[in-house]
Amino acid sequence: MGAYPATGIFHGVLHGGGRGTPDVSGLGENFVISNGYGLFNVSGTSGVAPFFAGLITRLNVLRGGKPLGFLNPWLYANPGMFTDVTVGTNAVGRDGTVSLYGWNASTGWDPASGLGTPLFHKMVNASRVK
Repeated sequence: MGAYPATGIFHGVLHGGGRGTPDVSGLGENFVISNGYGLFNVSGTSGVAPFFAGLITRLNVLRGGKPLGFLNPWLYANPGMFTDVTVGTNAVGRDGTVSLYGWNASTGWDPASGLGTPLFHKMVNASRVK
């Protein structure tokens, strides 16, 4: 099925079948968006989630409108579609101070960065209709 994280190695973050969260990550700083009246910046999940959804929409268009469907099996079967984040931590508070709680990035899937950040050209190749 793919490179699902092993159950038990990250206590409290893995769910049934070895699936963990997050699945993927992205650099979530200063996405410029429009609300129809002007432009402004958003950061974090508010920027990354729509960005990743846009990548998937673009892939579906390139596939001739044939949707990828439930993504998790495809994502974990193709970890090479991502830049593996191996340095850093999510143990940072909203104000930028170090938190007592969080996870360090590591090789492969980890609870700080998931599979990593998307490489669109590799996603295109992995999503080709067979």
